[in-house]
Amino acid sequence: TFEISGTPCAPAPEYDELPDEIELAVVDTDADNKNIVDLGDANQALSMEAVNELKKRQRENELSSSEIVRTLVEGSASFEQRTGFSKAKYIARKRDKHAGTMVVMRPSGKTVADAYFSHAPIKICSMRPDALAHLLSLCNVRAGIHALVLDHTTGLLTGAVAERLGGFGRLTNVALTSGKPAMDAVECFNFSPQVAGVIDSVRMDLLVDAAFRDKDTPAHQAALRAVPLGSANALIVVVRDSPLPIVRAMLPFLAPGEPIGVFS
Repeated sequence: TFEISGTPCAPAPEYDELPDEIELAVVDTDADNKNIVDLGDANQALSMEAVNELKKRQRENELSSSEIVRTLVEGSASFEQRTGFSKAKYIARKRDKHAGTMVVMRPSGKTVADAYFSHAPIKICSMRPDALAHLLSLCNVRAGIHALVLDHTTGLLTGAVAERLGGFGRLTNVALTSGKPAMDAVECFNFSPQVAGVIDSVRMDLLVDAAFRDKDTPAHQAALRAVPLGSANALIVVVRDSPLPIVRAMLPFLAPGEPIGVFS
C-alpha cells in the first residue's frame, strides 16, 4: 500500500506507526455518545478553506496524511465526548477521506476483470468477473489443453485462459476479421515469456476455407496446421454479435465431447 502524497509515492504508514492517533482512539473513558449533536461544520474548528490548504501542502510533500488527520481530530469539538470505539471510527473515516492511498496488486484474471468491469465494462461486453470465472470453470480450462477462443473483450478472456494454462498447452485466438484483434488487456497480466508463448492467432475465414472449401494457399495451410479438425479441447466464445454462426463454423474443430462456452 502506497500513500499518494506528492511525487514520488511512498509506502503508506501502518496503523501502529501513528501512536498519537491510537492513543486517542483506545483511551478508556466514561464518555458516551448520547450528548453528541450533529451540527455539521459547526463541530469542526477548521474551515473548508483551511482543510483545502492542508491538502495542498500534502500534495507538495510539506505535510503527511496522518498530520492532516491529527489536525482534524484536534479541531473536532465533539471528539472528546465520544467513546473509544467511536473515536476509532472517526479517525478511520478521516483517514479514508484525506489519506490518498493505492494498493499495488499482482495482476490476475480476477483483478484485471474487476478493473475493466469497474471502469470500462463496454470493452469487455459488460461481462462480470464472476461470469468470466464461471465460463472458465464450465469449459474446464486447465494446463495442457488446446483452447479455441473468440474474444471481443479486449483480450481479457485470452489473458484469463492463458493464465490457467500456465505456459502448458495452446491457446488459439480466432479472429473474425483480417485485422489484428485488440489484445490490450493481455498486457495487463504481465505474463512471463513461457506463459505468453502459448498464445497464437488465426483468422476464422482462412481456417474454414482451408477445411471445407479446398483453399490451398500457404496462409490457408498454415491456419489448418494451427487448428486441425477435431483437435481442440475447449471452445470459448465471447462476442458482441450473434454467437450461433460462429459456434457452428468452429464446431468441427472441436474434439468430440469437449465443452463449449458462450457469452454474448
